Amino acid sequence: MDLKRFLFVWREFTQLRYNCQCIKESQLEPFFSRLGDLYNDKNSQLGFSDAMEEAEQKKQMLKMAIRGDDGYVFFNELLYRTMRRKYGNFKMDAKNQIIELTTKFRIFTKIHQMQKEAPDLNNNYIFDRIIKKNNGYNPFLTKMNFKIAFKTWWKHAKRILKAAQEGII
Repeated sequence: MDLKRFLFVWREFTQLRYNCQCIKESQLEPFFSRLGDLYNDKNSQLGFSDAMEEAEQKKQMLKMAIRGDDGYVFFNELLYRTMRRKYGNFKMDAKNQIIELTTKFRIFTKIHQMQKEAPDLNNNYIFDRIIKKNNGYNPFLTKMNFKIAFKTWWKHAKRILKAAQEGII
């Protein structure tokens, strides 16, 4: 049931633009809100309900440790993190960790083959993309970067308008 709900919202967000393969990191907040709004059921923790504050939603997404790849999150990663959030964070033994890493590597190589301008694979590149945690989605950092970019643009635009009004330009 949860998989069907997830797939319905996933198609809604990715079918036209990304051929159901990935979603932009900036669309994760509306994605989880829609998932919570569509199935406003207290037993479902797939999405975020309207009752949850925006800051709490961002904290939950940060805890999910969703890993992106150049600003995009692929289907398998988001499904895994969403279901893990709902059904719990379990400890895996060494055998299951090896299976998980092997699966991640196979998916990574397939995605890498589909990308047209991807760099050559080497051990450091693979380690950075699969294992390191620095490429996770951080909604707080995203919002901060957006604000910085907007303020910089705003100051520049005001400076140009002032110069135009004074007849310099």
